[in-house]
Amino acid sequence: MEIHLSKQIDARSAIKTDVVSYTTITDSQDYKTVVTELSMAIDEYGNPIKQILVLWEGEEYDAIGQWTDEQAEARIKELLEK
Repeated sequence: MEIHLSKQIDARSAIKTDVVSYTTITDSQDYKTVVTELSMAIDEYGNPIKQILVLWEGEEYDAIGQWTDEQAEARIKELLEK
């Protein structure tokens, strides 16, 4: 799913994007983390530039409880746009 950001971010040095996408968000109760792998852009060789992003962990994980897709997408934007 694509998420349109309000500003461009560095996908990699000298490559900027304002659209990222993800296919899954993984919730690990054992490790108290919620993570996703983002596709940030395509490099000069046609390969995707990817980044692992931790949405919540530890106390934040406990505080968010049962999160929704909308909360996860808002969190992705919050973390990337700061």
